[in-house]
Amino acid sequence: MTKRTVVWDKLAENELASIWLGSGQSQSVTQASYAIDRDLTKDAERYGSPLVEGLMAIERPPLRAVFVIEPDDMLVRVLSLAIVQMKN
Repeated sequence: MTKRTVVWDKLAENELASIWLGSGQSQSVTQASYAIDRDLTKDAERYGSPLVEGLMAIERPPLRAVFVIEPDDMLVRVLSLAIVQMKN
């Protein structure tokens, strides 16, 4: 486990704001964004799932974040965010 600093690109921040305002689930969105930050800080490799070379994803419903790990800088960079369907 390697602790890293999580930074959100401007696009991801804008997507979070748009989802928060438009989803009608502001409390769930807030909790999910905090969970994403927490888990990526703790152990991004463990909590993330590989997508394509260098890109990973993490789902904390109702959110899904795409991120990259920058090992030389001890960073996790969240690139984009989307809302995911809740599983019944």
